[in-house]
Amino acid sequence: MEQETPQPVCIPVLGAMQASEVHLLKMTLDRSLTLELEVGDRQVKLIFEDLRGFRALDEGDLLEFWDKYHSGNGWLWEVQSGGWLDLERHRETFITTHFDVREFLVVTGDFCVSVFSRLTPQIIVSSAAPSLS
Repeated sequence: MEQETPQPVCIPVLGAMQASEVHLLKMTLDRSLTLELEVGDRQVKLIFEDLRGFRALDEGDLLEFWDKYHSGNGWLWEVQSGGWLDLERHRETFITTHFDVREFLVVTGDFCVSVFSRLTPQIIVSSAAPSLS
């Protein structure tokens, strides 16, 4: 018998502005994970410190999120349950659950990025995005 996938429960992260279009421009990994985004007409940097892991998937691989957590309702979510962290907790060798980690989901028109971190990301909003005309 096929097991039903639990429905995710997420809350919006304060400071993430609403936008109808969000695009991932660049992802950089060093001691932290930095996502550079175009959010509406703004450039936004998300900086995840105390990183424990991340993944980037096409939104088609995360359809259980789309009823409520699509980019039309927000683009930066903290996953409370039913996400990647809950899937990984079933593995005996997954030690990250011992680190009081939180899961965040960044929803863009290109990819969805799931992030494990103990800290809320820093959000840096620049002035309007440069015009191409």
